[in-house]
Amino acid sequence: MEPVQRQINDITPIEPEEVQAAKLINTMHIFSKINIGTVLGKLSQTEYLVIYFVRKHGEYDGHCNNGVNVTSLSEVLGVSTPAVSRILRSLEEKGFIRRITNSKNRRETYISLTDTGRQIYLQDRETASLLYKAVEEKIGKDEVRELVRLSLSFNRIMCEEIERINLSKTNSI
Repeated sequence: MEPVQRQINDITPIEPEEVQAAKLINTMHIFSKINIGTVLGKLSQTEYLVIYFVRKHGEYDGHCNNGVNVTSLSEVLGVSTPAVSRILRSLEEKGFIRRITNSKNRRETYISLTDTGRQIYLQDRETASLLYKAVEEKIGKDEVRELVRLSLSFNRIMCEEIERINLSKTNSI
């Protein structure tokens, strides 16, 4: 870590809000620079998450009540449906997924993994597990869980506040 980052992130008990705000922004910046995709095999970080959610929530088997569609992926990942479509196009071009249009509702597209996609996921899952285990060994299982819990809470609050601030700016114009 560079000296400036170290200085910004040093924790002292009582600091002005300006310093705390700078530490918060710096910490978010540092977290955003972590790219798990560099150690995964053939998947980017986002592609891994897409395939993970397809595996977790079931692959489309031809019935409306099974499988993951573009809209649900968009909601789970917190990105727009056009962004999900771009990710899916990349995965499809690599031969990892198939997109299947619902015959009863042609506007609905479901995702299914190919055999290659399943195989790639299993390989990258091993790497993800190794990373998790390494972090867990260094800071502890409870701390990892608390970090995840706090990160999700933090993300929700930040999104709400950013939306509120932007809305108040728009209303004041």
